[in-house]
Amino acid sequence: MGADGFNWLKLHVINLTGTKKREPISERHAYAEKIMPEILDSADNPLTVRLEKNNFVFIYFFLLLKL
Repeated sequence: MGADGFNWLKLHVINLTGTKKREPISERHAYAEKIMPEILDSADNPLTVRLEKNNFVFIYFFLLLKL
């Protein structure tokens, strides 16, 4: 996938949440990096997620990382 592919995947996931859709790409990337621990936690522990909104998106993201 490479670094560029990973950045586009993070951007896609943040776009799916709808929380930063109108923000610049750089801000969406920064937001993805900021919440990465929560993304990984929600995927590892889907029954006790720390993220309240769009948990399925983050679990999907984590599963893509595992491929």
